[in-house]
Amino acid sequence: MTTGRSRSQPVNEIPRPPRRVPFNMTHTWESQAWQYDRPDIPKSFGIVHWTVPKDSAPVPIECLLYFGMFRDLRGILNYYPEGSPHGEQPHDLMVLVRPEVRREGIGRVLISEAMHRWPQIDLLKQSYTDSGWALAQSVLLLRGTN
Repeated sequence: MTTGRSRSQPVNEIPRPPRRVPFNMTHTWESQAWQYDRPDIPKSFGIVHWTVPKDSAPVPIECLLYFGMFRDLRGILNYYPEGSPHGEQPHDLMVLVRPEVRREGIGRVLISEAMHRWPQIDLLKQSYTDSGWALAQSVLLLRGTN
C-alpha cells in the first residue's frame, strides 16, 4: 500500500504550508495581552468568546480567550473572518499563549474550539512561526488530518 509520501517523509509529518511568519514580525505576549484587560470581557475559567467592538478595529475580529482558575488570561486566539489591513488573510488565526504556561495544551484547545465554531478555518492555509507550525501539526494529527 502506498501513502503518496516520498520515502524520506515520515508517516506522521504534514508538509508545511509555504506562508511563514518572520520572527521579527511576531507579537509578544505583553504587546497583546493588555488589550484584553477590559470590563466588557467576562473573566471566567476556560474559554470565553468575545467580539472586538466595531469602533475598536477596522475589520471584524472574533476572539477566544482562555482564562486560568484564578481568572488570569493564559491564551489568546484572534480569528479574522474577512482578513485585515495588517496582512491577515480571510479566515486567518493568530494564537498567543502566556510564556510560562506554554506546552500545557492551551493553544491546542483554543485552535480546536475555533475550528469547531468556524469550520471554514483551514490550518494548511495559515502563516506560521516554527513553534506555531508545531502546534498546528499537533492539532491536525489529533484530528486525523495528514
